[in-house]
Amino acid sequence: MFDINEKEKRVLGSWILQNLSDLQFSSVYDPFSGNTRLGSYFKKMGYQVITSDILQCNYWWNKAIIENKTAQISEHTKNQVLNLDSTITSIFSDWTDSFFTADECRWLEIWNSNINTISLPDEEKAMIYVAVYLTMDYWITYNKRYFQTKYMSPSAALQYYMDLVNRWIFDNGMPNVSYYYDSYDIAAQIPTEVVYLYPPSKDGFRNYNMRFYLWECWTRRVNQLNLEGVISKAEHPKLGETFSDLNTYSIALDAFLEKIQGNPIWVVSYNDQVAPGKDALIDIIKNYKNIHKEVEIELPYPTAAGTSTVKEGIIIAKQVGASKQCS
Repeated sequence: MFDINEKEKRVLGSWILQNLSDLQFSSVYDPFSGNTRLGSYFKKMGYQVITSDILQCNYWWNKAIIENKTAQISEHTKNQVLNLDSTITSIFSDWTDSFFTADECRWLEIWNSNINTISLPDEEKAMIYVAVYLTMDYWITYNKRYFQTKYMSPSAALQYYMDLVNRWIFDNGMPNVSYYYDSYDIAAQIPTEVVYLYPPSKDGFRNYNMRFYLWECWTRRVNQLNLEGVISKAEHPKLGETFSDLNTYSIALDAFLEKIQGNPIWVVSYNDQVAPGKDALIDIIKNYKNIHKEVEIELPYPTAAGTSTVKEGIIIAKQVGASKQCS
């Protein structure tokens, strides 16, 4: 069957927060945010969370879960999205027998057409997008083994996930915001005390997680997409581009860190199996901040041969005078 390329960064919100316990802060900015793993945890813990991402699917994830305070998908909206009377095309038919069944591709077209035809507040639209992403994920879990009949029909699956997303929504009383933006363009304007940065690898969007790729294509209403092409060109290289050498990647990272040097505390995550590695990151970070703490945790990763162990780590850096937690 197809290779879904499911490599993901592990983000351990509770572990990260535990290692920030000696520092005082109330707001976190997560550029290159991806989905809501870190942001939703910090939101639950009462912090203001600001996210930005250049991919539309990631923006809608964060819009639905992070920025959204109380909006719900109404029963009327659910019925409109599930309506079968839509005029559809065959945009996603090329995915048939590659990622989804012919019927699943037809439903993806129906839902996309319905969502973009009816008038919805952005928060509610975002929640429906997330429900569709989860339905696609449900199908992929089965289809990557072999194409088969699922326990839930397409309409029942989307109904289930719309109800699930409704239950995820809460208001933590903070002005949380999600931006669909190139983080290089807005990072200097985000005045949070903490910036959490898990830099994209030097492979950039090449070999990106296929689930996210399919979500992005579906959101943009295309059946294929050059993800590397979504990054606007600048005078300097940018994280997210594909780099053949570490020096150019380091220049891209340094260019971003320069944008956030006004934020007092940085938390930079890394994986010891992915270049550039801890030492190279520290060398760049030290150009702007003092290293406050380095922490690593060993995590098991399932492999075809069993389980391998990798180290995930964080480098906490702060400017002189950044507030310590009062005892």
